Amino acid sequence: FGKKALAIRGSLHEENPDVWVEDYLTSIGNLSMAYSAGGQKGLAIVLGKDALDIVRPLHEEAPSAWIEDYSGIVGMLSSMYIVDEQYEEAIAISDELAGKIRPLYEENPEVWGDSHMANLFNLSTYYYRANKIQKAVDAAEEVKKVLEYFFHLYNKDNLDIWNDRYDPQYDRVQDFLRHCYGILHPDAEVF
Repeated sequence: FGKKALAIRGSLHEENPDVWVEDYLTSIGNLSMAYSAGGQKGLAIVLGKDALDIVRPLHEEAPSAWIEDYSGIVGMLSSMYIVDEQYEEAIAISDELAGKIRPLYEENPEVWGDSHMANLFNLSTYYYRANKIQKAVDAAEEVKKVLEYFFHLYNKDNLDIWNDRYDPQYDRVQDFLRHCYGILHPDAEVF
């Protein structure tokens, strides 16, 4: 059923791409995730790359209109790369995404902080899996800075938001950093 739906949406997309691109991307993503869940990693990755090839130029033309789709596809494809132990590929697309979200975060941290943080933490774990521990630390330290921004933002009036939403993430980043610093400096006392 998924292949048939993709074929139909693909032909509609070819005829009228402006109207059908979102439905086509959704079909590609759904089929890709189905292949991944069914253990067909190669097919899942091919479809994920197809989706990224479609959304990348759309994002470049209209960044704010396509950043969420772009981010979602990168997240999906990078997780498939990690399952397939294609660490460098996951790093490349996640690092590219970080470069696109970072300026949005700097312009409007309350809106883009969570997306920026999630992508950077994923990137830090991808570096870790690729045994690039210092780069993992650098990305995790950037996550920590975003969390510290949120701590100062919510510390005064909305401490419940910090406690419920960000404190567990802060603990997770701290644990990750402790582990990485332990690898980088095995003889040092790690905070």
